Amino acid sequence: MNFSVNLQCCDFLEYSTENKYDLFIIPSSSFLLITDNNKISQCLNKLKELCNTGAKIIIEIELKNNVHYKETDDIRVKYRNSRVIIKTSISKNLKPGNTIEYFLNYKLYERNISIYMITEKMRKKYYVRNEFKKYIANARLKIEDRYIDYRKTRYNKEKNGRVIFIIN
Repeated sequence: MNFSVNLQCCDFLEYSTENKYDLFIIPSSSFLLITDNNKISQCLNKLKELCNTGAKIIIEIELKNNVHYKETDDIRVKYRNSRVIIKTSISKNLKPGNTIEYFLNYKLYERNISIYMITEKMRKKYYVRNEFKKYIANARLKIEDRYIDYRKTRYNKEKNGRVIFIIN
């Protein structure tokens, strides 16, 4: 097989090409990073616009019966030679639209003294039951199948967690 890759860095909604594609794969719950309801619809419509007839779109998301979390911080520590080398703390805030805002703080240590710290903020949207199906229907796309892993284990409607949608 001979493949060539055309790599572009831009906002997905601004991506422009004359090409049409047979397959899009959005793994690792990356689609959850789109938290604005209008952007979700716009991105699904953009995917549809870029597809050939009969193309497949594979999107992995997280489904939950309801979105909630405990108000506890998660702290992780890595050690080397009995010394702290990095400490990570994660705190969360529930936002409207089933979105959880995460604050990640990383502290780098040398000889058990904090020498560097960085903070990241990230939001993830979690979909409840049939919510994602509505976005798909609004984009006039169809769900071909749903799985809970890439071995094609069938999706059980009662389960929470990762769901891989095959859309066309």
